Amino acid sequence: MANNRNECDVPVNYQDGWNFISLPVEVDDSNYQLLFPNSIEGTLYSFIDNVYNVETEMIAGNGYWLFFDGEGMEVLTGECVSSLVISMNEGWNMVATGSYVVNISDIEDFDGIISEGAFYGFDGNYFIPVILEPGQGYWVRANSTGFITISSSPSEDLSALHSSIVFKDIPEGTFTMGEAETDYQGPPGSYDAYIHTVTLSAFQMSETEITNEQYSHFLNAAYYNGLVEVHLETSPGPNMGDILVYGTEEAPDEYAGMAIYNLSGTRVMKDHDNADGDDNPFTGEIEPENPLNIAYIGYDELDESNGWFYVKDPTDPNDFDWIELTNYYNYTSVSHQEDTTVLLNDYYDWEELADYPNNLPTVLEVSHWPATFIKWYGAKAFTLFYDIDLPTEAQWEYAAHAGEEFIYATEDGTVHGDGTSANWNHLVETPCRGHVLDVHLNESNPYGLYNMAGNVWEWIEDWYATDFYIGTDGATDPINTTPSGLKVRRGGSWNYHQATLKSSARAEDEQFKGNDHFGFRIVKIDSSF
Repeated sequence: MANNRNECDVPVNYQDGWNFISLPVEVDDSNYQLLFPNSIEGTLYSFIDNVYNVETEMIAGNGYWLFFDGEGMEVLTGECVSSLVISMNEGWNMVATGSYVVNISDIEDFDGIISEGAFYGFDGNYFIPVILEPGQGYWVRANSTGFITISSSPSEDLSALHSSIVFKDIPEGTFTMGEAETDYQGPPGSYDAYIHTVTLSAFQMSETEITNEQYSHFLNAAYYNGLVEVHLETSPGPNMGDILVYGTEEAPDEYAGMAIYNLSGTRVMKDHDNADGDDNPFTGEIEPENPLNIAYIGYDELDESNGWFYVKDPTDPNDFDWIELTNYYNYTSVSHQEDTTVLLNDYYDWEELADYPNNLPTVLEVSHWPATFIKWYGAKAFTLFYDIDLPTEAQWEYAAHAGEEFIYATEDGTVHGDGTSANWNHLVETPCRGHVLDVHLNESNPYGLYNMAGNVWEWIEDWYATDFYIGTDGATDPINTTPSGLKVRRGGSWNYHQATLKSSARAEDEQFKGNDHFGFRIVKIDSSF
């Protein structure tokens, strides 16, 4: 059995008779009868220069014929093989992948020596494969000599959290939660951060907000298990006409039948500067936000090899038609009613769209941006699937203080006016022209946590109540479980002002909301504490 992260256990099935197999790992002794003790002696054949050769040793990346007297399986353990450069002869070649599944479309053929449909597998009959499976061999025809590169990486276990999620230990302790009313910077008359003392048990918190890559991994797992479905929202409301991910009837009660993620999510469009003076952001002329504030998780119900849900590529016109996405209408004087007599477009107002597609972020970059357009139900669904939790208000604020009583939830408790301490609206723009950025942006706080301040608002487990703090002075591990119709969110976001970055700053929203600045992070209790 593999005992470290550089080792792999790869099961190789074989049938009675001839099999097309390969060695998917690096081993110290590659004798085929040690690897496949049930094979028939003298029946291992390679194919080189159009000639079959009897072999005794196996090499990763090569395909072989081998005869078995009966069906069975061997688990081969060795060093993982993730990349192979394979020399090709003109004509037919026997090749294989390493330790992981590879889509044939992902094989690198810089010399153009492989024709479409040139691969064949064998399972008792020849077939045209879509993927190369570890431990299996394949025929491939090359139109000239050259090299191909077969690269892969470990497939993620859908039943487990994405492997890129890292937890940091947060020690137990007692701290002062809230702030004095004289220090409060929220709207007049809204003070809700009453000072009180709280004791917390030790816990672990994800070092970053959950990313697009990590959330799409969850959606694939939930979809595979029949817990989510995708359909068009037809009911009147802010999401009417959008394609949403919903919890199914089989999902836990907490989100069954509820929308959890908006696949059609786009930038917030409203009258930010209130030029018409009516204090209604959904009347009058719109000041559009940055078009990069958009949902980056896509869905293809037929693409099982891609996992149904995937991170979309900003430079791929099949994923994003930026000209179309920058069309918009102003509002009339009636709230939420569009003035469809004049179609506007601000494509050329954004430097990210200039010199298309060279200024756009790559798919790898947006994979590491925080997942947005997450409704509270979507954050909760994630935690329920993996048996973890959203932070409580107390846990979040304690982690933001980082054992140092930080006023702001930044790396050192201060805020720099140049935006280097957090991703927030430091230029005080109306609207802010920014967008979310990498979850590892800037330095971590003393607990190893990134972007507790800014980037996205983070959903919290607690129900919001203005006076909840008043009754929890001296409490241990407090959490507000009394429904109020509002869930807490913390930390501010890329388009909000400095006051929201404070460790003690509270905010709230309905749990069915979630736009381009709503995300979350997660916590768990380690049994070793």
